[in-house]
Amino acid sequence: MAGVIEDQPFTLEKPRYDLSAYSGRVKQMYQQTNPKYLFVSRAKADEAKKLLDDYAEGAAPAGTTDAELWEARAIREAVFHPETGEQIFPLFRFCAFSPSNVVIATTMLNPTVIASPILTLGVHWANQSYNAAINYANRNASNPISNETLAKAYTGAVLSSCTIALGATYLTKKAANLSAAVKTLIRSTLPFAAVAAAGFANVSLIRGVEITDGVDLIDDEGVIRGRSPAAGKLGITECGLARVLWNIPIMVFPPVIMSQLEKIRRVRTGSPGLKMCLEIGVIAGCLFTGVPPALAAFPQVETIEAAKVEPEFQNLRNSKGNIITQFTFNKGL
Repeated sequence: MAGVIEDQPFTLEKPRYDLSAYSGRVKQMYQQTNPKYLFVSRAKADEAKKLLDDYAEGAAPAGTTDAELWEARAIREAVFHPETGEQIFPLFRFCAFSPSNVVIATTMLNPTVIASPILTLGVHWANQSYNAAINYANRNASNPISNETLAKAYTGAVLSSCTIALGATYLTKKAANLSAAVKTLIRSTLPFAAVAAAGFANVSLIRGVEITDGVDLIDDEGVIRGRSPAAGKLGITECGLARVLWNIPIMVFPPVIMSQLEKIRRVRTGSPGLKMCLEIGVIAGCLFTGVPPALAAFPQVETIEAAKVEPEFQNLRNSKGNIITQFTFNKGL
């Protein structure tokens, strides 16, 4: 596997990278969002999981290398939900997010789409539907979500997105007579504002049960102590902020970069096909390089101080009689 150091001893006890450091989380996210894991079959994923289970029991096949074990672990982390242990549908894994959004973002940033209320509604409906699926598939699974709750959350997420998008389209039309520089600024900032706000709303609604019912708190001995709405709120806030961050390279950078490329005579006078290929390339580059650092802004397994959660979790003691001062929980992605 690219990036694996052959002589690094494999372990299941700690992550491949130092996740307490931002740089380590960035490396982890680049690995976890690698598009190659989109094409891992169910059988291959199960095989990787079995290899890790065998290793944990001291029964790994003779000759198995550390590199093979690291690759098996990378597959498990990219394909399986960390709490349910179930395989995530390929298109809803985060390794599919960037390839899928090359199509979505290219369409969304098209001036014809931005200027048309109908096309704007269509592309934002498609985008938020996909985001809802991603958010649900990569949620904290402490609490079950009923179909009725999920349907209401999906409806709210799509409606909020479309309302914000139509507002952005209205403002774009109002700015039609402004200078080219101002129109470029509007083209880069309004779609970003609309998508970022809608993305925050989407994750908050689709995963709202984590705020109302809480998420599992785990003590320093790995024991689940109960569910905390305060931890759930923190997790959703961080997930929402990550979505704002990753929309900067997706929605802001491409229009700015393209406006500079269009100053080149060959690009400016070239065919529409050339400009389209350039824009797709720019968007793809921004997606593949910009999304993992945004996902890494906050740890997936987050820590929260006991003083910041509900009173029933404060002054608890572990099996050694020591007061528990902090808990961990799965924030999700």
